[in-house]
Amino acid sequence: MSNTVTENMNRATRTLMLGAALLPVGCGSGEAAAPPKAATQSQSATEPGAPDIPWEQKNRDQRMEWMGLEVLPAMEAAFQEFDAEGFAGFECQTCHGDNMQEVDFEMPNNLYSLPRENAFQSAQEYDPAIAKFMAEVVVPKMAELLGTEPYNADSGKGFGCFGCHPSE
Repeated sequence: MSNTVTENMNRATRTLMLGAALLPVGCGSGEAAAPPKAATQSQSATEPGAPDIPWEQKNRDQRMEWMGLEVLPAMEAAFQEFDAEGFAGFECQTCHGDNMQEVDFEMPNNLYSLPRENAFQSAQEYDPAIAKFMAEVVVPKMAELLGTEPYNADSGKGFGCFGCHPSE
């Protein structure tokens, strides 16, 4: 499906497609998903992924929806723009790991480990192009998607390398 078509879909259609196609197999074990629970009054009034609720306050279902509706498509596009061939198969497991269900999607998981001291310098030594891409594209975009700021070394706050990467 082209980006133009996807961008023009309304949220309800995207949610139905996600529920029917993506969540049961794209981010799951390949087994059929359990039937949805009956929506409560407050759940039915909340838009899929609860876009008006900060990440820290979203419940598990809202986080899963947000990841499927907003984060996965944005990160897939960014990574494929960076390296279409290398990230042609971008999926939940790309970041969350093959054992994502066993660890309940917790991050950091099993990506390349970085040292706490001079993490960016170490990443540059490992792969300068991907380090630059992560710093200039991934970190700011993920911070935006999670409703926070990119990491600030002076304050020690915000989304940065260790939001996804384990430390050595």
